[in-house]
Amino acid sequence: MNASQVCSCMLLCFLSASIVGCEKQRVVPPPPPNQVTITACKAEPDERRVHDNDVVPFLATDDNYQVTFLPTTTPSGPTVPVSPNPFVVQKGISIPKTIHGPSNCAGGQGCPYKYSLTRMQGTMPQPPPCADPTIRILP
Repeated sequence: MNASQVCSCMLLCFLSASIVGCEKQRVVPPPPPNQVTITACKAEPDERRVHDNDVVPFLATDDNYQVTFLPTTTPSGPTVPVSPNPFVVQKGISIPKTIHGPSNCAGGQGCPYKYSLTRMQGTMPQPPPCADPTIRILP
C-alpha cells in the first residue's frame, strides 16, 4: 500500500467511526402545559382544568377533527369559551386556543364547558360526534 491508499483508508475509517459514534437519542420534548391530545376520537385528558384566559393547545395525532363547544348557561359569562366555535384541528398541528369564561365561577367546582369531537373527511365533519370531553374554568 502506498501513502495515499493508507491515508484514504484512515479517512474512511475516521468518517465511519464519527458517523456511528455521533448517533444521538432523539429527545421528545414534554407536551406544552394544558395540552389536549386527540387520538382515536378521544381527548386526553377527558377534563382539562384551566383558569380564565389560559391557553389550551389542541393536538390531533391520527386524523383531522372538528372541535365544537356546546353552548352552556354559565353565570354572567360567554356561552362558549373559544372563538371561533367550531374550529378544526389538523393532524400533527397544535392549535392554541385562549379559554375565556365568566370571572365568577362559584365554588371550587369551576364552570364546565363540554365540547364534542367529530372526525373530518376533507372539509366536512363526519357525524355523529365521537366524544364529549370538558374544559373546566376554575375560579
